[in-house]
Amino acid sequence: EELLMLKGETNNPQIKGEEDILIYPNPTSTILNVDINSSERHNADIKIYNSAGEIILSQVISKNIDVGTVNVSTLAKGVYVYLISHNDIVKTGKFKKK
Repeated sequence: EELLMLKGETNNPQIKGEEDILIYPNPTSTILNVDINSSERHNADIKIYNSAGEIILSQVISKNIDVGTVNVSTLAKGVYVYLISHNDIVKTGKFKKK
């Protein structure tokens, strides 16, 4: 499995128990939906990294909406890494831009 180092991340938030954070559709061509199912409503931060580990997109998802959207239509086709921080919980994963 490939290990991708993320540049620009100096804080290491503690990874806690699993919260229901869904990212869909995957693959996507225009919009990435971020669905955070949590009893505690806080803003969430999402960062998207390219294959070099550079942050290419950063966005705050308001606590006042159920499903946040991230416009990825301007990204080149390929695989990207996302990092979502919400309420001291961090989730990372990959999505494919088609």
